[in-house]
Amino acid sequence: MNNSQQETIQILLEKGFLLIQGKLYKQATQKIEEASRIDVQFVRQAVTQKFDLCYQSDDHEGVLALGKFLLEKDPQDFQLTTKIGNAYRKLSNSSKATEYYQNALQLNPSYELGQLNLAACCSQVDKYDLDIQQSVLQFKELSEALLPTYFNKPEPWDILKKKIGIRCRTRHLGQIQLLLKKQQQLLLANDQERATQLEIKIAALKKNFGKANFQEIRSFLEQMAKVYEANLTDKNNKALWGYVTFNLGLLTLKYGEPRAALSILNQLKLGQSKLDNLDLLLALAKNQGKEVEASIQILEMELQKKPNNRYLNVNLGLLYRNQNNPVKSIQYLLKTAELLERSEGIYCISKITAKASSYFSTSLWDKALKLYLEVTQEKDSVKSWSRIGQCYMELNQHEEAVDAFVQIKRFAEKSKQGRVQLKEAHNLYVEKAELFKGDAKYVEAIKFFEYALKLQRHPKTLRLAAEIYKKLKRKEQAEAYFRESQGLSQSQMEGRQKQRRRKLYEKGLACITAGKIGEAKSYLEEAFKIDETNKETFLLLIKVLKALKQPRAQQLTMTRWQQAMSRLQKRLEDD
Repeated sequence: MNNSQQETIQILLEKGFLLIQGKLYKQATQKIEEASRIDVQFVRQAVTQKFDLCYQSDDHEGVLALGKFLLEKDPQDFQLTTKIGNAYRKLSNSSKATEYYQNALQLNPSYELGQLNLAACCSQVDKYDLDIQQSVLQFKELSEALLPTYFNKPEPWDILKKKIGIRCRTRHLGQIQLLLKKQQQLLLANDQERATQLEIKIAALKKNFGKANFQEIRSFLEQMAKVYEANLTDKNNKALWGYVTFNLGLLTLKYGEPRAALSILNQLKLGQSKLDNLDLLLALAKNQGKEVEASIQILEMELQKKPNNRYLNVNLGLLYRNQNNPVKSIQYLLKTAELLERSEGIYCISKITAKASSYFSTSLWDKALKLYLEVTQEKDSVKSWSRIGQCYMELNQHEEAVDAFVQIKRFAEKSKQGRVQLKEAHNLYVEKAELFKGDAKYVEAIKFFEYALKLQRHPKTLRLAAEIYKKLKRKEQAEAYFRESQGLSQSQMEGRQKQRRRKLYEKGLACITAGKIGEAKSYLEEAFKIDETNKETFLLLIKVLKALKQPRAQQLTMTRWQQAMSRLQKRLEDD
């Protein structure tokens, strides 16, 4: 390459790199291609240096433009292919990223960074290269399956073990006394050898004094399960039987008896139990029993329903590692690592909830909020969303607080607790709005009234908000809220009247059944006054009047019914 050619290359590269900085990647590539036709090796070297600068400075589009040029010159470069995959992932194009990672691994199946980044892409964790490796290091020593915790029902597991230990102590004491007596007899008979053997047994009993072994705990749980199983028609008994049977299955699995564990856990499946981690335990029992494929299949199906379950992710990671599938293993272990970072290293959802509650009770709002948000990813509940809303309120993040309280609406129809929590949150915002109103801070007041109305459209709150809009000279909004308030008040009044009519009707019906026709008439006449168009009340009242042989009252009731129906018909026609 002569001086003139070198100068031309320098000019073209400078122009190309300037175009890269200006984000004109297509034109930049054209200049670089032109330069490479003069001396491809020199240009590749210069472009590689620029590529490295773009990669280090997170110029992802620059990485793609320069990386694709370099890859055309050397299609076998698996390291470069992986870096291009990283650039695509940082630009949120996971499908293209996956394509490049897979290409890199086709070129070199054992390339660790390719495996790590493909796994991170699959698990949607925003980590790259050695950061991924660092995250999964915590699982290096974990070779066996990670089992869930025991249910602390019908009582805490530690207390249960202590109870069993007390029973064992009594029995161990009796065994020691019996052996000591036998040993004394052997010593008197000068049988030193057998006396020494007994000494060893006595020492072992003393060492484990009051400690229950597997068989003793298992026997105790089996007896408990039988007690509850005797009456499974009782809802509470059935629930307690489920907890004890789950703990029995878990205990059996911990002590390496997968067939027995499967038999126990299948009882729960047949009983249509919905206990947390039941399918996880079944899968791990199958794995321990060498049914690895079946185990993986169950775990992956469960993970589709519960993608943030830490036990499912970690165990899938461990199973795939044992199956020599590094990408799948890293994928699930990396996801577990990310989830554990967000839950302070806690696996069990009930323990995460307990930790969040502890932070909440000590006013550590940020920490409580973080953990309660994690809890809702796995277990949606009124209490969690209520606590999240309260945390946001304490942190003066009211938009987020209202969004959290709104989540409770999903439970409100079936949950009394949900309705109570919504009402309490609504009232809190009304109180804050009233304080601002008292200080004539109407802009702030209306903001808090609107927060309250997002939770409940209460007639009184609408009237108060309408008054504030009036003060703010927003006449149209004020009138709209006044109209809505009146409409809701009317609707609520009609609803209360409807409920009252129904109760009176049911009382009348009960009196007829009891043969108290006179009392029935009183209740039904009162119900008829509330709604003279209700056919159900009208027909029953006519029946009662006939039974009481009151034709005049019967005729008057018929007339009232016809007049009421005529008025209703006219109203409908006018509308």
